[in-house]
Amino acid sequence: MNYRHAYHAGNFADVMKHALLVWLLGALRRKPKPFFVLDTHAGPGFADLDAEPATRTGEWRGGIGRLMEDPAFLPLPLREGVGGRGAKGTGFHAVPDPSPQPPPAREGG
Repeated sequence: MNYRHAYHAGNFADVMKHALLVWLLGALRRKPKPFFVLDTHAGPGFADLDAEPATRTGEWRGGIGRLMEDPAFLPLPLREGVGGRGAKGTGFHAVPDPSPQPPPAREGG
């Protein structure tokens, strides 16, 4: 199977996955003991919805697109988690990839 997330980023299932993760991590944070999370399938950390793959399918319009139009679609706990951030007051923003970048190649060797 050939799956490229850039074509499906922000669709309904992607939004539901992230909503569930936000809720789950919030529940874990209420516990007094520490916890560890390892996302074995994390992608680049952002998605450009104006890029060709996302515009080709347009799947994001039925997911994050609906929330960008009206954040009231979000359940209250999730709305509080994204409120007040992002372009044009939508509360949504692209997050740069926090993964370390390889060092630049040295000249002459």
